[in-house]
Amino acid sequence: MPSRPAVHVNMAMSLNGYISGPGGRRANISSDEDWKRVMQLRGSVDAIIVGVNTVISDDPELVPRGQGVPRLPVRAVIDPHLRTPAGSRITRGSARTIIFSERPGEVEGATVVHMPQGVSVRSVLSFMHSQGFRSVLLEGGRKTVSSFLREGVVDTFTLFLSYLVLPDGGTRLFSTDTEISGLVTSSRLMEGGVLLQIDPGAAARAIL
Repeated sequence: MPSRPAVHVNMAMSLNGYISGPGGRRANISSDEDWKRVMQLRGSVDAIIVGVNTVISDDPELVPRGQGVPRLPVRAVIDPHLRTPAGSRITRGSARTIIFSERPGEVEGATVVHMPQGVSVRSVLSFMHSQGFRSVLLEGGRKTVSSFLREGVVDTFTLFLSYLVLPDGGTRLFSTDTEISGLVTSSRLMEGGVLLQIDPGAAARAIL
């Protein structure tokens, strides 16, 4: 039996390779059609995971919206030093929020899971599995996604490649100078871009 939930990474990237605007600023890369897909995807999993840097820079709410959304997933933040700002949108609303931290403390609107031995990818997934989580959606950012890929725990990786071109200075998803074969396993045209199925092993070599 698996000792962790199934992990699905989902990201959006501009045509020129950026997942954020200059200085890490949030950018609306997904099209309307892709946004609807992401909302359905969010509603199909037990939890959505992000790193604390995404919380600080984007202040996401991380709840599925729209008609026909199956359920409201738990929101989880990987935050070793307990830097989640008070009043963040991710701590508000009716969805439950869990923060994984090496430091003890409290954040209003969230449950802080204290991990004094260190917050690692496998310790987070092991805890979530023990609490009955069987599927999680990882939405970033790049550092968090890289850590999951490095541990070899990503089962599915979808990437919306937008026709949008962003100004230089943002965060690039792929940084390697080495040619990587077998990165894209399938593709589907969508409004405003292409939805790519990415091989997690090849992605690990391309992103790290």
